[in-house]
Amino acid sequence: MSEEKSIVLLYYHFTSIEDPKALASEQRYLCQKLALKGRILIATEGINGTLGGSAASVRAYQETMSEHPLFKGMEFKISEYLQASSVNLNLN
Repeated sequence: MSEEKSIVLLYYHFTSIEDPKALASEQRYLCQKLALKGRILIATEGINGTLGGSAASVRAYQETMSEHPLFKGMEFKISEYLQASSVNLNLN
């Protein structure tokens, strides 16, 4: 039996966020839709996140974030793992 690799995505981006609560709602919806788990910190100064999920979900998240006007040019660090994470999604 082969195991599908999962991906851990790490990122941060300093930018001016006028409404962190609204962005947190958008992020929660996007992550739930893509079945991503992890932690995202959102403040008026920017965003910092660590998310895990399938390669396809992580790729879709990266594409969505890269199209967002506040996060163009944001760099991501990627790691692979074989075991599914039991972490929940947390937004602060």
